[in-house]
Amino acid sequence: MFTYTGLTDQQCQAFTQFAEFLRAENQKYNLTRITEDADIYTRHFADSLEGLVLMDQDGPVKLLDLGSGPGFPGLALAIARPQWQITSVEATGKKAAFQQQVAELLGLTNVRVLPVRAETLAHAPGHREQYDVVTARAVSHCQILAELTLPFVKPGGQLIAYKGPDIDTELTQSKPAIKTLKGKIRAVHAYTRAELAQKASLPTPAEDGQMNLIAVNKNGPCPKVYPRAYGQIKKKPL
Repeated sequence: MFTYTGLTDQQCQAFTQFAEFLRAENQKYNLTRITEDADIYTRHFADSLEGLVLMDQDGPVKLLDLGSGPGFPGLALAIARPQWQITSVEATGKKAAFQQQVAELLGLTNVRVLPVRAETLAHAPGHREQYDVVTARAVSHCQILAELTLPFVKPGGQLIAYKGPDIDTELTQSKPAIKTLKGKIRAVHAYTRAELAQKASLPTPAEDGQMNLIAVNKNGPCPKVYPRAYGQIKKKPL
């Protein structure tokens, strides 16, 4: 059974059910390369929950998770913070459908799953600059990610980007884009797989490695032209 510091037994049981369902459905739909319990618990669940270190909002939070694949970190955060309203945006149909099944299986009434493109949704009045927090885990280079995510963040809110190691060059390259989109890097939180395993009461993994969370504050409204079409964003990043 999954365990994690600060979660109730009921929440841990929900994560355990999530892992069982993920393994079963993965045999049919190839949702993730991570299939062992310990790896799911550490590299998916505990990694997703590490973002809470930088999410210090009080009370209810409107959070959008962009490109969440089979539900990380969005569904994990929905389990851990039932008082939050989570919108999960995943353009790949089979992964969005899986997330919806998980939400129904676990009774997650605080989740909605939208199988749409982010660059289209970000121009919709009900979504543009409407979220306290936007998360994205291993989605793309920060130059591209900034344009896809910051238009969703309301002024005073924040982007939390889950990244791998060696981010110094990426952050330097991304600063002009973040500034153009009215963001400012607030903090970088480094952690390791060994630390994640400890929080989940698991043995230290044989393969350790450092990851990073990047917190970007939103200081004002984005220029209306952004985000552009994805082809333009990729061809000519800000």
